[in-house]
Amino acid sequence: MKPKDLRSFLASVAADPQLKIEEINRPVHKDYELSAIAKHAEASSNPVMIFRSVIGSEMPVVSGLYGCRRRVALALGAATENVIKTISIAWPIPFPRLKLKKLPSRKCEFPAMIST
Repeated sequence: MKPKDLRSFLASVAADPQLKIEEINRPVHKDYELSAIAKHAEASSNPVMIFRSVIGSEMPVVSGLYGCRRRVALALGAATENVIKTISIAWPIPFPRLKLKKLPSRKCEFPAMIST
């Protein structure tokens, strides 16, 4: 069943024994620590991370929501093996196709090299 909001999605992730949620309760700086912690966790166990005390933010921050196919499937309310099919049906043409008679060109200018 497709979750109706972020809270229900996080509850679905928490209920799945194969998925992990890690909560970080200590103060974390939004500009310096948060992304480094999330990147390190992604490389090791790839959990959803909830940062409860973010310095410089009034709200908690959630990271890694779509870090694996199983979580994407939960978010879409689809079976894991049908994620690509579900996305392609929901979004049949991801980018509008442009018909160009002539490709646009851009003149690139490089500064003169100065030798000393």
